[in-house]
Amino acid sequence: ANQGIDPARLIMEDRSENTAQNLQYSAELIKQDSGSGLGSLKIVVCSAEYHLCRARLLSRKVPGFDPGTLPAPTPRPVLRLTYFMREACGLMVQDFYL
Repeated sequence: ANQGIDPARLIMEDRSENTAQNLQYSAELIKQDSGSGLGSLKIVVCSAEYHLCRARLLSRKVPGFDPGTLPAPTPRPVLRLTYFMREACGLMVQDFYL
């Protein structure tokens, strides 16, 4: 659904199997699309609120990639604590992804 962002400004990455790959492949697509370096662009990673901390930390491992973040609310609030706990485990092993 349209959330106020011009669809022409969105780039879909569909090859990745995990967050680290998604960030790496997205950075490559953004470079190709813009024809310039990542540092000159305003980039935002949109993801579930519980996932943004790890996504932000992983993005720092991609050279020149320094996106902002935009949280999406957890669709099932009853599972919110479970999702945050899962992410805490992900933070402990994230160095194995890149």
